[in-house]
Amino acid sequence: TFFSRAFTILPNRLLNLMEQAYTAAEKAALILPRVASLISLLACIGTACETWVDHRHQRGSVVSRTQLVLQLPLLCYCAAYAVGSIAAPSGVWGAHGTVSTCEVQGFMIQFAVTAYVPLDMLISTVFILIIRYNWNEKQLRGLEKWFHILVWPLVMACTVIPLMMDMYNSSWETCWLDVAPTGCDEDENIECERGEYAWVFHILAYVLSLSSLFYSIYAMLFIYLFVKRVEDRSRQYDFSSSEEGELAARARSRAVGIQGILYAGVTALGGLPLVFSAIFTLVMGHQSLFLNTIGNIMFTLIGLFNMLVTFRSRTTQTTTYGRYLRSVNSKAR
Repeated sequence: TFFSRAFTILPNRLLNLMEQAYTAAEKAALILPRVASLISLLACIGTACETWVDHRHQRGSVVSRTQLVLQLPLLCYCAAYAVGSIAAPSGVWGAHGTVSTCEVQGFMIQFAVTAYVPLDMLISTVFILIIRYNWNEKQLRGLEKWFHILVWPLVMACTVIPLMMDMYNSSWETCWLDVAPTGCDEDENIECERGEYAWVFHILAYVLSLSSLFYSIYAMLFIYLFVKRVEDRSRQYDFSSSEEGELAARARSRAVGIQGILYAGVTALGGLPLVFSAIFTLVMGHQSLFLNTIGNIMFTLIGLFNMLVTFRSRTTQTTTYGRYLRSVNSKAR
Protein backbone atom coordinates (compact mmCIF):
# COMPACT_ATOMS: atom_id res chain seq x y z
CA THR A 1 0.00 0.00 0.00
CA PHE A 2 0.95 3.68 -0.23
CA PHE A 3 1.46 4.04 3.52
CA SER A 4 3.61 0.94 3.87
CA ARG A 5 5.82 2.14 1.01
CA ALA A 6 6.03 5.60 2.58
CA PHE A 7 7.09 4.23 5.95
CA THR A 8 9.77 2.17 4.21
CA ILE A 9 11.12 4.75 1.76
CA LEU A 10 11.15 7.86 3.96
CA PRO A 11 13.32 6.43 6.77
CA ASN A 12 15.76 5.08 4.17
CA ARG A 13 16.01 8.49 2.52
CA LEU A 14 16.59 10.18 5.86
CA LEU A 15 19.25 7.60 6.69
CA ASN A 16 20.98 8.24 3.36
CA LEU A 17 20.98 11.97 4.05
CA MET A 18 22.52 11.46 7.48
CA GLU A 19 25.21 9.15 6.09
CA GLN A 20 26.50 11.62 3.49
CA ALA A 21 30.12 12.67 3.92
CA TYR A 22 29.59 15.68 6.18
CA THR A 23 31.17 16.24 9.57
CA ALA A 24 29.15 16.86 12.71
CA ALA A 25 30.26 20.52 12.66
CA GLU A 26 29.05 20.97 9.08
CA LYS A 27 25.69 19.40 9.90
CA ALA A 28 25.39 21.67 12.95
CA ALA A 29 26.18 24.67 10.74
CA LEU A 30 23.22 23.70 8.57
CA ILE A 31 20.79 22.84 11.37
CA LEU A 32 21.35 25.47 14.11
CA PRO A 33 20.47 28.51 11.96
CA ARG A 34 17.23 26.74 11.03
CA VAL A 35 16.32 26.41 14.71
CA ALA A 36 17.12 30.09 15.26
CA SER A 37 15.01 31.06 12.25
CA LEU A 38 12.03 29.09 13.60
CA ILE A 39 12.29 30.96 16.90
CA SER A 40 12.48 34.27 15.02
CA LEU A 41 9.51 33.25 12.87
CA LEU A 42 7.32 32.78 15.96
CA ALA A 43 8.55 36.12 17.33
CA CYS A 44 7.79 37.93 14.05
CA ILE A 45 4.25 36.57 14.07
CA GLY A 46 3.78 37.99 17.57
CA THR A 47 5.11 41.41 16.57
CA ALA A 48 2.94 41.45 13.44
CA CYS A 49 -0.19 40.56 15.44
CA GLU A 50 0.37 43.36 17.94
CA THR A 51 1.20 46.06 15.39
CA TRP A 52 -1.71 44.96 13.18
CA VAL A 53 -4.16 45.45 16.05
CA ASP A 54 -2.73 48.94 16.60
CA HIS A 55 -3.21 49.72 12.92
CA ARG A 56 -6.83 48.49 12.90
CA HIS A 57 -7.66 50.61 15.94
CA GLN A 58 -6.07 53.62 14.19
CA ARG A 59 -3.64 54.09 17.04
CA GLY A 60 -0.54 53.21 15.06
CA SER A 61 2.15 55.79 14.46
CA VAL A 62 4.53 55.86 11.51
CA VAL A 63 6.97 53.85 13.60
CA SER A 64 4.42 51.14 14.41
CA ARG A 65 3.19 50.99 10.81
CA THR A 66 6.75 50.62 9.57
CA GLN A 67 7.26 47.92 12.16
CA LEU A 68 4.21 46.13 10.76
CA VAL A 69 5.53 46.30 7.18
CA LEU A 70 8.99 45.27 8.40
CA GLN A 71 7.57 41.96 9.58
CA LEU A 72 6.90 40.93 5.96
CA PRO A 73 10.58 40.61 4.91
CA LEU A 74 11.47 39.17 8.31
CA LEU A 75 8.76 36.52 7.98
CA CYS A 76 9.92 35.68 4.45
CA TYR A 77 13.55 35.37 5.53
CA CYS A 78 12.84 33.25 8.60
CA ALA A 79 10.43 30.94 6.76
CA ALA A 80 12.86 30.44 3.86
CA TYR A 81 15.88 29.92 6.11
CA ALA A 82 13.96 27.46 8.29
CA VAL A 83 13.65 25.19 5.25
CA GLY A 84 17.42 25.45 4.76
CA SER A 85 19.18 23.10 2.37
CA ILE A 86 16.07 20.94 1.98
CA ALA A 87 14.94 23.22 -0.86
CA ALA A 88 18.14 22.63 -2.86
CA PRO A 89 17.99 20.06 -5.68
CA SER A 90 21.43 18.58 -4.91
CA GLY A 91 25.01 19.31 -3.85
CA VAL A 92 24.57 19.76 -0.09
CA TRP A 93 23.64 17.69 2.95
CA GLY A 94 19.86 17.45 3.32
CA ALA A 95 19.08 18.52 -0.25
CA HIS A 96 15.72 17.11 -1.26
CA GLY A 97 14.15 19.76 -3.48
CA THR A 98 13.94 20.80 -7.09
CA VAL A 99 15.02 23.77 -9.16
CA SER A 100 11.59 25.31 -8.56
CA THR A 101 11.73 24.99 -4.76
CA CYS A 102 15.24 26.42 -4.86
CA GLU A 103 14.03 29.41 -6.86
CA VAL A 104 11.15 30.04 -4.46
CA GLN A 105 13.51 30.00 -1.49
CA GLY A 106 16.02 32.26 -3.23
CA PHE A 107 13.25 34.67 -4.25
CA MET A 108 12.03 34.93 -0.64
CA ILE A 109 15.51 35.54 0.76
CA GLN A 110 16.37 38.13 -1.89
CA PHE A 111 13.07 39.94 -1.29
CA ALA A 112 13.68 39.86 2.46
CA VAL A 113 17.19 41.31 2.21
CA THR A 114 16.36 44.07 -0.27
CA ALA A 115 13.13 45.06 1.54
CA TYR A 116 14.49 44.92 5.10
CA VAL A 117 17.36 47.32 4.41
CA PRO A 118 15.33 50.41 3.42
CA LEU A 119 12.63 49.73 6.02
CA ASP A 120 15.23 49.46 8.77
CA MET A 121 16.86 52.69 7.60
CA LEU A 122 13.44 54.38 7.56
CA ILE A 123 12.83 53.50 11.21
CA SER A 124 16.24 54.89 12.23
CA THR A 125 15.60 58.05 10.18
CA VAL A 126 12.16 58.54 11.76
CA PHE A 127 13.64 58.40 15.27
CA ILE A 128 16.33 60.92 14.32
CA LEU A 129 13.72 63.28 12.86
CA ILE A 130 11.51 62.97 15.95
CA ILE A 131 14.26 63.47 18.50
CA ARG A 132 16.53 65.97 16.77
CA TYR A 133 14.15 67.96 14.56
CA ASN A 134 10.81 67.50 16.40
CA TRP A 135 8.92 66.20 13.38
CA ASN A 136 5.23 65.48 13.98
CA GLU A 137 3.10 62.64 12.62
CA LYS A 138 1.86 64.71 9.67
CA GLN A 139 5.40 65.39 8.46
CA LEU A 140 6.41 61.77 9.01
CA ARG A 141 3.41 60.50 7.04
CA GLY A 142 4.57 62.54 4.05
CA LEU A 143 8.00 60.94 4.25
CA GLU A 144 6.44 57.51 4.67
CA LYS A 145 4.26 57.97 1.58
CA TRP A 146 7.12 58.90 -0.76
CA PHE A 147 9.30 56.19 0.73
CA HIS A 148 6.86 53.46 -0.27
CA ILE A 149 6.28 54.99 -3.72
CA LEU A 150 10.00 55.07 -4.53
CA VAL A 151 11.38 52.04 -2.71
CA TRP A 152 9.01 49.15 -3.50
CA PRO A 153 9.50 49.22 -7.30
CA LEU A 154 13.26 49.02 -6.74
CA VAL A 155 12.86 46.16 -4.26
CA MET A 156 10.74 44.17 -6.70
CA ALA A 157 13.15 44.85 -9.57
CA CYS A 158 16.10 43.55 -7.50
CA THR A 159 14.06 40.44 -6.69
CA VAL A 160 12.40 39.61 -10.01
CA ILE A 161 15.37 40.20 -12.35
CA PRO A 162 17.53 37.47 -10.71
CA LEU A 163 14.56 35.09 -10.98
CA MET A 164 14.20 35.78 -14.70
CA MET A 165 17.95 35.26 -15.22
CA ASP A 166 18.12 31.92 -13.31
CA MET A 167 20.32 33.31 -10.52
CA TYR A 168 18.63 31.54 -7.59
CA ASN A 169 20.64 28.37 -7.01
CA SER A 170 22.02 26.31 -4.14
CA SER A 171 24.43 28.29 -1.98
CA TRP A 172 25.12 25.59 0.64
CA GLU A 173 23.02 26.74 3.63
CA THR A 174 20.14 27.90 1.44
CA CYS A 175 19.32 28.73 -2.16
CA TRP A 176 20.19 32.31 -3.02
CA LEU A 177 22.31 34.17 -5.56
CA ASP A 178 24.83 31.67 -6.90
CA VAL A 179 25.94 29.72 -9.96
CA ALA A 180 25.00 26.19 -10.94
CA PRO A 181 26.62 23.72 -10.95
CA THR A 182 28.28 24.77 -7.70
CA GLY A 183 31.85 26.00 -8.19
CA CYS A 184 31.64 26.32 -11.96
CA ASP A 185 32.76 29.96 -11.70
CA GLU A 186 36.06 28.80 -10.16
CA ASP A 187 36.74 25.80 -12.42
CA GLU A 188 37.44 26.40 -16.11
CA ASN A 189 36.59 22.78 -16.92
CA ILE A 190 33.00 23.18 -15.70
CA GLU A 191 30.57 25.29 -17.71
CA CYS A 192 28.04 27.32 -15.75
CA GLU A 193 24.47 26.47 -16.71
CA ARG A 194 22.71 29.00 -14.46
CA GLY A 195 23.44 32.22 -12.59
CA GLU A 196 26.39 33.48 -14.61
CA TYR A 197 25.85 37.07 -13.45
CA ALA A 198 24.63 36.27 -9.94
CA TRP A 199 27.76 37.88 -8.51
CA VAL A 200 26.48 41.32 -9.59
CA PHE A 201 23.34 41.09 -7.45
CA HIS A 202 25.32 39.35 -4.72
CA ILE A 203 27.60 42.38 -4.43
CA LEU A 204 24.57 44.69 -4.54
CA ALA A 205 22.92 42.77 -1.70
CA TYR A 206 26.07 42.96 0.43
CA VAL A 207 26.45 46.70 -0.26
CA LEU A 208 22.84 47.29 0.80
CA SER A 209 23.27 45.17 3.94
CA LEU A 210 26.48 46.96 4.94
CA SER A 211 24.82 50.32 4.30
CA SER A 212 21.98 49.39 6.63
CA LEU A 213 24.42 48.12 9.27
CA PHE A 214 26.61 51.23 9.27
CA TYR A 215 23.59 53.53 9.13
CA SER A 216 22.13 51.76 12.17
CA ILE A 217 25.42 52.26 14.05
CA TYR A 218 25.42 55.93 13.01
CA ALA A 219 21.80 56.35 14.16
CA MET A 220 22.59 54.74 17.53
CA LEU A 221 25.52 57.08 18.12
CA PHE A 222 23.63 60.15 16.86
CA ILE A 223 20.59 59.54 19.08
CA TYR A 224 22.71 58.62 22.10
CA LEU A 225 24.93 61.70 21.84
CA PHE A 226 21.98 64.03 21.25
CA VAL A 227 19.98 62.68 24.21
CA LYS A 228 23.10 62.79 26.39
CA ARG A 229 23.74 66.41 25.40
CA VAL A 230 20.16 67.34 26.29
CA GLU A 231 20.45 65.50 29.61
CA ASP A 232 23.74 67.21 30.47
CA ARG A 233 22.31 70.61 29.63
CA SER A 234 19.20 69.94 31.72
CA ARG A 235 21.24 69.05 34.80
CA GLN A 236 22.57 72.60 34.89
CA TYR A 237 19.10 73.88 35.80
CA ASP A 238 16.95 73.22 38.84
CA PHE A 239 13.42 72.62 37.61
CA SER A 240 10.64 73.73 39.94
CA SER A 241 7.19 72.24 40.19
CA SER A 242 5.91 74.89 37.74
CA GLU A 243 8.07 73.36 35.05
CA GLU A 244 6.56 69.89 35.18
CA GLY A 245 5.72 70.09 31.47
CA GLU A 246 9.35 70.56 30.58
CA LEU A 247 10.34 67.68 32.81
CA ALA A 248 7.73 65.45 31.17
CA ALA A 249 8.95 66.45 27.71
CA ARG A 250 12.51 65.62 28.71
CA ALA A 251 11.44 62.21 30.05
CA ARG A 252 9.56 61.50 26.81
CA SER A 253 12.57 62.50 24.75
CA ARG A 254 14.74 60.14 26.78
CA ALA A 255 12.28 57.27 26.36
CA VAL A 256 11.98 57.79 22.62
CA GLY A 257 15.76 58.07 22.35
CA ILE A 258 16.33 54.78 24.16
CA GLN A 259 13.75 53.05 21.97
CA GLY A 260 15.41 54.45 18.85
CA ILE A 261 18.83 53.26 19.99
CA LEU A 262 17.45 49.76 20.63
CA TYR A 263 15.74 49.56 17.24
CA ALA A 264 18.95 50.60 15.50
CA GLY A 265 20.91 48.21 17.69
CA VAL A 266 18.87 45.22 16.45
CA THR A 267 20.47 45.43 13.01
CA ALA A 268 23.93 46.05 14.44
CA LEU A 269 23.65 43.06 16.79
CA GLY A 270 22.39 40.78 14.04
CA GLY A 271 24.75 41.94 11.29
CA LEU A 272 28.13 42.52 12.94
CA PRO A 273 28.97 38.80 13.47
CA LEU A 274 28.63 38.20 9.71
CA VAL A 275 30.90 41.19 9.06
CA PHE A 276 33.51 39.73 11.42
CA SER A 277 33.21 36.39 9.62
CA ALA A 278 33.74 38.10 6.23
CA ILE A 279 36.77 40.01 7.54
CA PHE A 280 38.27 36.78 8.86
CA THR A 281 37.79 35.16 5.44
CA LEU A 282 39.48 38.07 3.65
CA VAL A 283 42.42 38.20 6.05
CA MET A 284 43.03 34.46 6.53
CA GLY A 285 42.13 33.36 3.01
CA HIS A 286 39.66 30.69 4.17
CA GLN A 287 36.25 30.65 5.80
CA SER A 288 35.71 29.93 9.48
CA LEU A 289 32.79 27.51 9.82
CA PHE A 290 32.33 28.53 13.46
CA LEU A 291 32.23 32.29 12.79
CA ASN A 292 29.99 31.82 9.76
CA THR A 293 27.55 29.69 11.76
CA ILE A 294 27.43 32.23 14.62
CA GLY A 295 26.88 34.99 12.06
CA ASN A 296 24.01 33.11 10.41
CA ILE A 297 22.39 32.37 13.77
CA MET A 298 22.60 35.99 14.93
CA PHE A 299 21.28 37.31 11.63
CA THR A 300 18.28 34.96 11.67
CA LEU A 301 17.53 36.06 15.27
CA ILE A 302 16.90 39.67 14.17
CA GLY A 303 13.17 38.90 14.23
CA LEU A 304 13.42 37.84 17.88
CA PHE A 305 15.46 40.90 18.84
CA ASN A 306 12.95 43.10 17.05
CA MET A 307 10.09 41.55 19.02
CA LEU A 308 11.87 42.11 22.35
CA VAL A 309 12.39 45.80 21.54
CA THR A 310 8.79 46.23 20.36
CA PHE A 311 7.31 44.51 23.41
CA ARG A 312 9.55 46.58 25.69
CA SER A 313 7.67 49.75 24.72
CA ARG A 314 4.27 48.18 25.43
CA THR A 315 2.91 47.75 28.94
CA THR A 316 0.35 45.17 27.80
CA GLN A 317 -0.30 42.99 24.76
CA THR A 318 -3.63 43.18 22.95
CA THR A 319 -3.56 39.66 21.46
CA THR A 320 -3.57 36.28 23.16
CA TYR A 321 -0.46 35.23 21.26
CA GLY A 322 1.30 38.46 22.25
CA ARG A 323 0.48 37.90 25.93
CA TYR A 324 1.77 34.33 25.64
CA LEU A 325 5.08 35.51 24.18
CA ARG A 326 5.43 38.11 26.94
CA SER A 327 4.86 35.44 29.57
CA VAL A 328 7.51 33.22 27.97
CA ASN A 329 9.92 36.17 27.92
CA SER A 330 9.21 36.94 31.57
CA LYS A 331 9.85 33.32 32.61
CA ALA A 332 13.09 33.30 30.61
CA ARG A 333 14.34 36.25 32.62
